[in-house]
Amino acid sequence: MIDQLVQIVTQKLGIDSATAEKAVGIVMSLIEKEGEGATVSQLFENIPGAADLASRYAGDAGQDAAGGLLGQVAGMIGGGAGDVVGSIGALKETGLSMGQLQDFAPLVKNFLTEQAGEDLVRQAVSSVPALKGCVS
Repeated sequence: MIDQLVQIVTQKLGIDSATAEKAVGIVMSLIEKEGEGATVSQLFENIPGAADLASRYAGDAGQDAAGGLLGQVAGMIGGGAGDVVGSIGALKETGLSMGQLQDFAPLVKNFLTEQAGEDLVRQAVSSVPALKGCVS
């Protein structure tokens, strides 16, 4: 099912499927790392393939474009700031433009909501500090 999201991102953003897969994988990895465990598990149960994709891109989500320095500084702040900064850097490294990145988030949110329900997505996303603003 996560393959459907990759296909949607590919088509809507006009990018290749490898880039779309990486971007989706980075976001899934961030949710997995930073989200509340039981809620994320329940979300991933509703989205077959999400956990596998998150695992596949976990290393990318933890790295940042500054060779780890920015992530290390953010890590000193506490929480999962290093992972969040690394994920943002990794998303930028996919080559997506700022406009594509802005269009990307609603595509992911809408797909997750359709598949797992608004309440569960709201709980999972709001449990990730960097994504709290993505739920309304």
